[in-house]
Amino acid sequence: MSGHQTTVRRSASDLLPREVTGLTDSHAHVLALLRETVHGQAGRRGADAARQGRTGPT
Repeated sequence: MSGHQTTVRRSASDLLPREVTGLTDSHAHVLALLRETVHGQAGRRGADAARQGRTGPT
């Protein structure tokens, strides 16, 4: 049973081609920004800005 759980734990780089891994890195950066904005004062504004592709508070 434990052997099946190890197969579930795969990084995005193993499942996706090398060209897509660059996108996953950018997504991770955006997620980090979203976490900072959510914990910060501008929660919804930061999320809306991220959806529009903007970085940082406006």
